[in-house]
Amino acid sequence: MSDYSDEVSADLELLDSLERKFLDLDRALDSGGVDRDAIHSLFRNAHNLKSAAATRCDEGAARLVHCIETSLDAMRSARIEPTRELVDTFLAGTDRLRERLAGGSPTDECDDIELIEAVGAIEKASERAATDAGVACLGFALSSEEESALERELALGARVYLTEKLLDGALGAKEVATLPIFDAIGGCGRVIAVRPERCEAPRGRESALRILFASELTPDDLFFMVFDPIRELKFPRGDERKGIGEILVSKPSAKTGRCEDRGRRDLRVDTEKLDKLFALVGELITAESFLAHCPDLPAKRPTRLGKALDSLGKITREIEETTMSIRMVPLESLFDRMERLARDTSRKLGKDIEFVVSGADKEMDKNAIEQLADPLSHLVRNAVDHGIEGARARQEAGKRERGRVELRAEYEGSDVLISVSDDGSGLDGRAVLRTAQEKGLAKAGEESVDDERIRELVFTPGFSTSKEITEVSGRGVGLDVVKRNVEKLRGRIELDWKQGEGATFSLRIPLTMAIIDAMVLRSGRYGFAIPMVEIREFFRPEASQLVRAGGARLALRGEFLPLFRLEDLLGHGPRSEASPSLGGKVAVVLERDGRRICLAVDQVVGAQQVVVKPLPLLMGVAEGLSGCCVMGDGSVIFIVDTGQAMAMAVEDANGSWN
Repeated sequence: MSDYSDEVSADLELLDSLERKFLDLDRALDSGGVDRDAIHSLFRNAHNLKSAAATRCDEGAARLVHCIETSLDAMRSARIEPTRELVDTFLAGTDRLRERLAGGSPTDECDDIELIEAVGAIEKASERAATDAGVACLGFALSSEEESALERELALGARVYLTEKLLDGALGAKEVATLPIFDAIGGCGRVIAVRPERCEAPRGRESALRILFASELTPDDLFFMVFDPIRELKFPRGDERKGIGEILVSKPSAKTGRCEDRGRRDLRVDTEKLDKLFALVGELITAESFLAHCPDLPAKRPTRLGKALDSLGKITREIEETTMSIRMVPLESLFDRMERLARDTSRKLGKDIEFVVSGADKEMDKNAIEQLADPLSHLVRNAVDHGIEGARARQEAGKRERGRVELRAEYEGSDVLISVSDDGSGLDGRAVLRTAQEKGLAKAGEESVDDERIRELVFTPGFSTSKEITEVSGRGVGLDVVKRNVEKLRGRIELDWKQGEGATFSLRIPLTMAIIDAMVLRSGRYGFAIPMVEIREFFRPEASQLVRAGGARLALRGEFLPLFRLEDLLGHGPRSEASPSLGGKVAVVLERDGRRICLAVDQVVGAQQVVVKPLPLLMGVAEGLSGCCVMGDGSVIFIVDTGQAMAMAVEDANGSWN
């Protein structure tokens, strides 16, 4: 079973790559420039996936991919042109393949009705694309009788040609039918269609008579029989025109032998084993910290012992960095899913959007990426559904008809900043307040529409601006769920907008979920750890630097920074008046999002790596704290959530010395 799971995992990677390239093809169709090399790459990818499916003896999946491969082969040889309809059916086929792979062991394809329908949809779309490619060369549409005649000729293996005859003056239908060119064609082929059937051009002005005909002769042979210029049109034939019944009863074209070894250098490992390894690395870091700070060791350590401890610390750090890198994966797969979601949602809503992705190569903890899928999906759907206006509304607002949704990722300190922005209508504060009042989420007489209040209402459980329940929105599962899921990742969500111009949701997520570099501090009876990237400096303040101007502030190089005792700010110390003396205190300057505050602590223990663990359930919700960690001596310290701490400091701008 393990071998089968490994094969399925490999197939899913191939399927992800195929879907990504189909989305690239869809974007190329929008821009009007299809790269033939990209189609060749699609064909090779489909061929590899077909071989992999056959290796697993999944004949149904192999036949579905074979149908995609056949269409791509016709596309790369220019027998058919890529169309939106084809891309839609290809993507629907990849969805069915993904469901089939997720279902475990393969089922008989004859029992898989959805697979049969997917094959049929791809086949019909390919035939329509092929017919459209041929008819596009005609310059005129065929009647149903003419299409039937064309089908019969193609079924018999005939070649199809188009010729043009220049005529001078007006000719009736009977006169056109008696032209010598029809006698020439009648001797070597059969006429399928004629346009126009009569010529109404005035004398002295030429007009073109187009004749579509079929023949078994080659163009070279016809040259000596039909003296007017001829052009052969390409239509699908042979296996490309097989019906769905024929495909389902025919033998799979993919060989069922094992694929040759391509010399792969990667190794598939169960994620449970990686999680266990990561937990052991955390214990190793704790043990190394205990040994390095063990009070039983002499203050003046022997040279050999000191070198051994330094070497142990270096090796532990390298093991930790290597283990972390194993868990770090690019955001590309997640962003591909969001692009597909935006594409499908816009089609359902009838909106034309441009979906732009940047920063997909940025890496994050694999577990964090998996937990980000749901909140990010909600934000992308919101941008397309609520953010982007309809075509008429955009025209009236003076915007281009095509909306724009951008998904961006970038590093910011120890966080990854992921933003979803749109150029839609933004937020109307009064409309948000009115909706909240209608749903009982705000008081009836409330009139405040400041930005902070609007943000609060938007993230309130049950808030939704949708008037109707659809498959996209309207069930009241709103941004509060997104916020809650982001906070579980020790992250936070921010909202900015400009009415009439668009909105941006930004998610700040820690790069890693388990181990951080932190500065360990003592304040009052408690120990705290603050991520190193948030600390700008620390120093011993003087009493002359303490200023009471709108609260307690500390003068530092021309700035007056809000000053707080760390334990008071986080609610772990008495908030009674205390001596304003700064004697013996250490000032720690934190900076985040362009804002700075100063924290007063009793002792700076030192910098070290800490293993993040969740807060005990008995503590409930602890504002300003994101977790805890066990020190080498067995004591437990709290990890400060600097984002929340900064927000709490802004609310309590008077400081903790009053």
